[in-house]
Amino acid sequence: MLMNISKDWIWCQYTPGAGGKMLCTMLQLGTKVHSWDLLLDKDYKKYINKRIKIDPATHLKKEPHFPYNLDWYTRQLPFKRGDNLSSDEVNKLFLKNNQSYSNKILVMQWCKPYIPKWFQGRVITIVNDKKSQNFLKKRRNNIFYKWKGNTVFKKRFMASSITNKHLTKVFKDNPEFKKNYESKTSFYQKEFYNHPEFKPLRNKQSSKQHKCNINLSNLFSKTGREIAKKLNKNLNLDIDLDKADYLLKVWLKNNQRFFDSNNFF
Repeated sequence: MLMNISKDWIWCQYTPGAGGKMLCTMLQLGTKVHSWDLLLDKDYKKYINKRIKIDPATHLKKEPHFPYNLDWYTRQLPFKRGDNLSSDEVNKLFLKNNQSYSNKILVMQWCKPYIPKWFQGRVITIVNDKKSQNFLKKRRNNIFYKWKGNTVFKKRFMASSITNKHLTKVFKDNPEFKKNYESKTSFYQKEFYNHPEFKPLRNKQSSKQHKCNINLSNLFSKTGREIAKKLNKNLNLDIDLDKADYLLKVWLKNNQRFFDSNNFF
C-alpha cells in the first residue's frame, strides 16, 4: 500500500532556534519512524555527538538534515512556496521524487505559524513560554546572526553559512540577508518579539492536527525520558527512553552557554 504523505507524517512546529531539530531527532529514536540518517540506527551516540553537539558558528552547516526531496514546498518564512497545494498534488510530488516509505512514519520540521490546508498529518509544537524566551533570543543571536556595527547579516539566507548553498540562487523569493538597523533593540523588536516565527508560538496550538504541545522551558526542566514518554503517549510511538535521555543531556550541555542562570540553574 502506498503511503499518503499528507497523512503519514509528523511535523515538529517551532521557532527556528528552539530545539526543533533535536526534537525531530528524538522522534526518530523508535522503530515506527524513519531515520534521517542510518548512523542514528547504527550508533546513536556517535550520531548525536556529530549532529547535535555542534559549535554555533557551524551549526547551520552541520545540524541534522532530512534525506527527502521536498523542493516543492518551504518550511520557513518568508517563503510561501507550496502553501496552496492540494493533498493530491502533494502526494504526487512526493512519490515522484522520493521512494515510498509505506511502513514508516516520516518526521519533518515546520517553522511557520500556520498549518497549510493540504497537511493532514499530526503536529507537535514547541511553545515559546515566558521562561524560555531569553534562552531562545541568545541562541538565535549566536547561530543566525552576525553583526558588524549596526549592520546585521542573516546567516540563514547566506550561501556561505548553510548546507544547501544552491537554495540561495534557485528561488526568486529569497529575502535580503544584510540590513542596517538603528540599534540592536529595534532589530530585536522586529526580528524577534514581533516576528511571525516567534510571536504566534508563545501560546499552545489547538488545531485538529495538533496532538502535543511542549514548552521550550520543559527541555530545561525535564529529562529526555519524560519528554519521550509524553511524545509516545500522544503520538502512539515507541521512542527509546534511554536514547532520548542521552540526546537531551548532550543538547543541554552543548547549549548551556545560552541559559540565564537566574531562571534555569
